[in-house]
Amino acid sequence: LHYIWADPLVCDCLYLGTQQNYNQFQKYQLEQQIATQQQLAAVSWYDSGWDWGAWGPWGPETPSDFVYGPPGW
Repeated sequence: LHYIWADPLVCDCLYLGTQQNYNQFQKYQLEQQIATQQQLAAVSWYDSGWDWGAWGPWGPETPSDFVYGPPGW
């Protein structure tokens, strides 16, 4: 049993292989898809126009001995 699959986007060619080759190809495709999604997520969280100054510093109204968490931490 052999598989033939097309790649019209990258090389405009056909691949020919066994079940093992096809499984390896599918694994590679999944890894690439995950990497692309992670890259898109990282880019979507970065925005140079965002004003992070509104989030800090705490300011003078916060006591200097303030510790986040329940008493006893």
